[in-house]
Amino acid sequence: SKCTPCSAGKYAASERAIECVSADPGCFVAEESASKEEPCPAGSHASGSGNSECTLCESGKYAASTKSPECTRAKHGHFVAEPGATSQKKCEVGRYAPGEGSSSCTDANAGFFVADEAAKKQEPCSPGSYSATAASTCELCEAGTYNKKSGEASCTSCPAGSSSEAGSTRCSECERGTAKPAGPG
Repeated sequence: SKCTPCSAGKYAASERAIECVSADPGCFVAEESASKEEPCPAGSHASGSGNSECTLCESGKYAASTKSPECTRAKHGHFVAEPGATSQKKCEVGRYAPGEGSSSCTDANAGFFVADEAAKKQEPCSPGSYSATAASTCELCEAGTYNKKSGEASCTSCPAGSSSEAGSTRCSECERGTAKPAGPG
């Protein structure tokens, strides 16, 4: 019988080979009659053996080195936006990624904040403070306004005849001999 070419995904490294060998996980053999396997480039993988090509890592995953049998999921607080990535990126302040394998980070909700990079959760603003979306800090309620609960997106104006200091959780009635119209100030 005659010698037959190795099919794609297999190779014969030496002369007088008895059989073709399947490419190892993380490697591929694209052509017939190959004498060696090639490593998958960073950003791609080849699961199992006998691969004729490598597959790009999907969004949310990456492969930092060549010859990867599997892609790595982005860690909590990190993301991978594009397929074929070789690294993960940290979420910026004001944003977070609660789970693994995120393709983007989530903006902190109004009334919440994210102070650090690579955060996996948002924190509520304390009573007497507020925030807009994607905030890295909370702002104190200005004088003449208040809020009672944590996680508030805004402050409420004190009613006429009462006032508050900045960062207040309640309004105080004006004492006899003093007055104040409704609103901040």
